[in-house]
Amino acid sequence: MNISIVSQGSLPGVRQGMSGAGAGHDSMRDVGGRQLRRRAPVIQESTAPNPNSNSQPNRGVDDTRRAEDYEAPLPQGSPAIRRRAARRREDTRRLKWTVEMNIEVMRTFYIINHCRDEPLPGWRHLLHAEFLRRNPTFNITEQNIVDRKNVIVRKRYLTDLQLQEVKREVGQIIYQQEEFQIQLQEIQPPQRLITPTSSPSRSGGRISVVHLPETQHEERQERFLQLVTHYELINPLNRPRIPKLRNANKARDIISSANSILQQYLDGTNDLQKAHLGVYCASALILELNGQQVYTPNPNRRNKNSDAPMWRKRLEKNIDEHRADADVLNEFLAGNNSRRVMAKTQAIARKAQIDLNNADHRQQLLNLKDLLRQKAKAKGARLRRYNKLTKRKQQNAVFENNQKQFLRSLEKQDEEQPAEIDPARFTTYWNSIWNGRINHTQLKKDFQEKYKSRVTKLLNTLLSGGNLIKAINSWAVPVLTYSFGIVKWSVTDLDELDRLTRRLLTKFRQLHTNSSVIRLYLPRRRGGRGLLNIKNQCLNQEASLRRKLLTNRDPLVTAIAREDAGYTPLSLGCELIPVDTYALVISAEGVMTTRFAKNIAALGLSYNIIRNGQKAVVLQTCHIVRKVLGQDEFPPLA
Repeated sequence: MNISIVSQGSLPGVRQGMSGAGAGHDSMRDVGGRQLRRRAPVIQESTAPNPNSNSQPNRGVDDTRRAEDYEAPLPQGSPAIRRRAARRREDTRRLKWTVEMNIEVMRTFYIINHCRDEPLPGWRHLLHAEFLRRNPTFNITEQNIVDRKNVIVRKRYLTDLQLQEVKREVGQIIYQQEEFQIQLQEIQPPQRLITPTSSPSRSGGRISVVHLPETQHEERQERFLQLVTHYELINPLNRPRIPKLRNANKARDIISSANSILQQYLDGTNDLQKAHLGVYCASALILELNGQQVYTPNPNRRNKNSDAPMWRKRLEKNIDEHRADADVLNEFLAGNNSRRVMAKTQAIARKAQIDLNNADHRQQLLNLKDLLRQKAKAKGARLRRYNKLTKRKQQNAVFENNQKQFLRSLEKQDEEQPAEIDPARFTTYWNSIWNGRINHTQLKKDFQEKYKSRVTKLLNTLLSGGNLIKAINSWAVPVLTYSFGIVKWSVTDLDELDRLTRRLLTKFRQLHTNSSVIRLYLPRRRGGRGLLNIKNQCLNQEASLRRKLLTNRDPLVTAIAREDAGYTPLSLGCELIPVDTYALVISAEGVMTTRFAKNIAALGLSYNIIRNGQKAVVLQTCHIVRKVLGQDEFPPLA
């Protein structure tokens, strides 16, 4: 069979200008096979040309190529190319910032902000204008200078010593300017007095007086008094937060008007509470006139700009979808045949490729519901692990950077707002303490409950082992140390507190039941965990207080110590009999210290005890070795 192939040209429908097969990169043909000219270089001047504009684009200096340089002219009806590619200017170079230039940027920033680190409102424009005024040779935009300032601060291009030196120079400049202004005001008297109905505003570096109508001033003053009446009975801690003022340059007239109202309100008063209320209400008035309002946080509002990774958001979305589909299937299997449930069930079955006309479709839907529940549970467990890990890292980072902030956050969990103090109850409370006898039993119970509460709060956190022990020593144990030397703690009570601590650590899986108790209280530098022993803390603190008070030669302290016959745990009036301690230590190999013989002599014992002690220790060591090796042929020593 012979097959002949006849070429009939390009297929219809192909876009004109496409490269033909084998034509090469320099050849372009249309549908009829005619050769077109090579595309001229596109030089784009703008993103999209304006069809209504009749102006011709400017030709560049390097654009010397013409249509004659190409193979063939354009066919009739072809659109003309009027775009020009944006070329980088050869004379444009990236500015290299030196250390001196960085210092000049920070010097300008401190000048416009009066040596403050926090920028004042409208600082961007002022920084750009002042920098160009001081350095007219630079040709940079406002965004460039602002970005450079932020980069210097964020990446620490200048050391703290250099910044302090710049602040010191700027402070001297500002002081000289203020001295000059004071001298100038003494020479030139003020041209105009500012009345309460006029408000000064600053624009362009000059002070102008803006007169307010009398009715408008009275309306603002009346609104100020209404705010005073509203916030007067509210605790300052519970008042809404004042946000940052927007468009501060445009609100200067409002600020000056509020200042005049505040000055009239605080004229001749020395009450700090009234001054605080007036300043707060004046700030609220300024915000209201500026179109803002005080900030009241909404606890139910979700943060849309969360920094959660995308996989976590997708995981949460999948969990919600699985649970929603499982609930719909549960409603359908329970007999709910409403239109909405049927439509959703059909969509779920179609997605899972389940035919609802089959006889066993209910069993398949039941299996699908269980599968969706299991998927939601598995993904939820993964999400919980991630949340727990993130929370552990955050809590440990906060604790290591600022322990006070972390411990205060734990203390505020069940803290109530302080109520107003009643002077009568205040006096009665302190009279009951100083005039009555101390109930040591009740005090010990209260201290123990407070200590247990704090330890439990710390164990509910996700702190690491070292940080947890450090937090217990610095936040929970001081609750008890404040009472040492005042409350009568017995040795049994102190041992019970130590056992309580170990029970709580075991309950929250921070201490194994068979782990060493001695290692728990050893310092971390010696291989222990570093927990403070409450019993040792109490005994050492009482001994230290007793020693310090007995050596004090103050007549009042001496008289109190003489009358203290068991009223306090220190018992300063009772003479304690000193007890000498002698250590008799023999190692497992029978080796003794050099002070062993001296201690024997001090105790009045016979020197034969040395030989007998060494013999007994060596024999017992041999017995232990035989027992371990399984060669114990002799009965144990009595």
